Amino acid sequence: MDCKPQTFSGAEGPVGLLRWFEKAESVFAMCNCPEGDRVKFASGTLEEGALTWWNAHVQMLGIEMANATTWDDFKEPIREENCPRDEIQKLENEYYNLKMEGSEIEAYTKRSLELENMCPNLSRPTPRRIELYIKGLAPSAKGLVTAANLKDLPRTIRLAHKITDQEVERGSLPPRIAATTTATTVTTTTTDNKRKWNDTDKTTNSNQS
Repeated sequence: MDCKPQTFSGAEGPVGLLRWFEKAESVFAMCNCPEGDRVKFASGTLEEGALTWWNAHVQMLGIEMANATTWDDFKEPIREENCPRDEIQKLENEYYNLKMEGSEIEAYTKRSLELENMCPNLSRPTPRRIELYIKGLAPSAKGLVTAANLKDLPRTIRLAHKITDQEVERGSLPPRIAATTTATTVTTTTTDNKRKWNDTDKTTNSNQS
């Protein structure tokens, strides 16, 4: 597993910051990084403008207090520093109006989770986060997921994926584009391989003659 940290300079913009959050959290999980060491670890990957910001933060709070900040509390000021308000407004608008396209629930879930990280004002508390996720589901899945009245997001997401699969099988939702593309690729590959084998057989038979 890749535990190599990813650096962040502050020039990468909101998307780059999100990727840095995701990579840091992935490393925390893989390396079993204790809660109390996460900010200390993450601050060690800052460089250029982001490092200048952190050094000023340390001078204001003191190194011990700065490093004792929780990961969630650390994310708030660095997000404010590196994400202009107009960019955040665009992301919040996208998040609030995000809709699932056809049966592409994987893409919808991925983007929803990305926007959750960038728009904490819209995704807290947890019931609000679940409400926003369900809001963008396909109508044929939305009612069933709502009726389940689940209280945590991971279970809600798993149920939404399961119901979407069922709706695709019933024909109330179109086949997934990714699945169709994969099937086409497999069919094409199989056909190409069959042609190669046929050509090989012809060549072998010709040589034997």
